[in-house]
Amino acid sequence: MRGSWKVKVLSGVSVLAIAGTSAAVLAAEQNKARQALLQEEATMQNELSVQNELSVQSELSAQSEAAVQEESVQEVPDSLEGQQAAAEGERSGEGTAQEEIEESKEKSKTIKSGAKKLPVSITEEDIDAYFDGTVLVGDSVMVGFRNYAMRRTNTYLGRIQFLASGSFSVHNALWPVNAKSVHPIYQGQKRQVWESLGMIQPKRVFLFFGLNDMNMGTLEDTCALYAQVIANIKGTCPDAEIHLMSMTYTLRGKGKGNLTNPNIRRFNEMLKQMARDNGWGFVDIANPLADANGDLLPAYCSDHYVHQTNAAYDVWSVVLRDYARSQLDETSEFFVGEKTPVYVEAEGYGEVRINGDEEETEASERKEVFGTSVNP
Repeated sequence: MRGSWKVKVLSGVSVLAIAGTSAAVLAAEQNKARQALLQEEATMQNELSVQNELSVQSELSAQSEAAVQEESVQEVPDSLEGQQAAAEGERSGEGTAQEEIEESKEKSKTIKSGAKKLPVSITEEDIDAYFDGTVLVGDSVMVGFRNYAMRRTNTYLGRIQFLASGSFSVHNALWPVNAKSVHPIYQGQKRQVWESLGMIQPKRVFLFFGLNDMNMGTLEDTCALYAQVIANIKGTCPDAEIHLMSMTYTLRGKGKGNLTNPNIRRFNEMLKQMARDNGWGFVDIANPLADANGDLLPAYCSDHYVHQTNAAYDVWSVVLRDYARSQLDETSEFFVGEKTPVYVEAEGYGEVRINGDEEETEASERKEVFGTSVNP
């Protein structure tokens, strides 16, 4: 009985122990399961957070990429324009470089072929200013031009002074001044023309004589007297330039005595030679006013003889301006004064040689060029 009881007791204890053990194990399993669940939930939350973050980053990246694409779209035209401009600039640069090469070749040819005068730019104001300090001297035809100019003082003609009178000639210019003489009046009284010019001290003197001289002596005598009058002028105005103006023609068949158009042509040729020999200027007024026969054009004649109309003086005005231009740019056949030296590189110096690249040698020698003569 005791043994049985003990067994029962032991059995009860075992059952209790087993039962206690099972409860502990179950609790441990439950706790482990709870922890696993919590860990799983934490992991899921962590993954969800990561996914949210990645989603946000992806969205931001997409927005940024969209903005960049939009900006790129906006900049494409400018970029294309810039590329086109750059391309055009490059082509232009290539054209400029090519032009410079061609220009260099031409310069080289010019140097090798000889001296070439550089072009001179002459303005209208330069031409007008040429007549500052200019005096025109002459007879009744010159009086007509003086009257014409007096009505046009707002042009270059307003810069010119005149010493002219009717019947004036190189013959009577050398005569004494008296009440009956035809010397031009200056500052209220008659004076020898060189005396009046000495008071004015002009830069240039234009002389128009001959119409009243033809029947006063031979052509040779008239030229000799002409030279004497000029010598007297140079005596009082040593720095003044002298410019001879051609005689103008008579109306066809209206000449008198030795005053004929053939004689006028001969006289004008003699004046040209005087101008060449003495470094004086010569202005051809006669031929611009002539018809096909070499006579004074009727439209330019005011008295059926030798005197002229305003239409003729319009021609004078143009001829004088053209003459002034040719003096200023030094192209006149009858250039007066010293020509401006034009410097060019001597052959082999300062020459541009093209050897693939543009290369310029150092200029180490220069020569002055006067017309066609080259002086070291």
